[in-house]
Amino acid sequence: MTAKRLSRDALGWTVLEQLVANNIDVRADQAVGAAAGAGIFSGDQCAKLGKALDSVRPLPPLWTAVDMGERWSMLDWTESIATGSLRTRAARNPGFELAARPLEAIDRNSVDWNAALRQINGDDDEIVNILKTPLVKDAQLARWVFDQRFAQIRAMRPSNRALARQPGESRTVYTQRVTDGILSVVLPSLWRADDRFRMGVLSREMARAVVAAAQYRAQKGKWPHELEDLTPQYLPQVPRKIFSATGTEFVRYRKTAAGICLYARGVPGSAWREIAIGVAPQTDDSGL
Repeated sequence: MTAKRLSRDALGWTVLEQLVANNIDVRADQAVGAAAGAGIFSGDQCAKLGKALDSVRPLPPLWTAVDMGERWSMLDWTESIATGSLRTRAARNPGFELAARPLEAIDRNSVDWNAALRQINGDDDEIVNILKTPLVKDAQLARWVFDQRFAQIRAMRPSNRALARQPGESRTVYTQRVTDGILSVVLPSLWRADDRFRMGVLSREMARAVVAAAQYRAQKGKWPHELEDLTPQYLPQVPRKIFSATGTEFVRYRKTAAGICLYARGVPGSAWREIAIGVAPQTDDSGL
């Protein structure tokens, strides 16, 4: 519980701070699940732990950091280009100076900066709306559409002189090309962060379900036959596999001699391809 409180203290207005808080919280949930899943707590201890977990304020959704931190960071970088202070700003951000070098070739007086800022702000709106999408499968489709639009921009990252204005180039065309060039440098990729954050939400739900199952065991002398046995007395609802095709199936539940574990598939092809909370299970026939 101390780790969970500390994770809330790590919160800030950037995506990075949100992820740090989320990762600390996941570690705490893994510890809670390992202890409660081993069946070592009494009914009163489980009830106390469950109440403590329920009292912790939820971590804010990831989109809140994007809506503030990432949005204003991108707009601020654009403003520094428009006012000629890019080099000074880049020098204060290790690792960004080289990436920002192509932006120094921009003819600042030939760009409609209001139009550039509006487009960048609109792209942030689109990212925020995708992050707000409740179902993962719907969010993944929206991500794909977004990435298709930006694939060419990212693939054609400008060279050192590519963003200089070309002879005869109109202000409108040049503004669009400059805006695309800025986006290719400063637009972050947030989908992995979104996956990680959604997995954290599921880990919290699974840890709470393990505590509820442990309370059931302490009071009835046996583990529940299935997770549905916990509702509604011990648990409002059973966690669902958010990364499944429909997002409606319950997470998997296993009982062993050592205790119980809840687990679900995470993000295919990533380091987070499974989520497990409880006493570590053996690999099953499907390789999970």
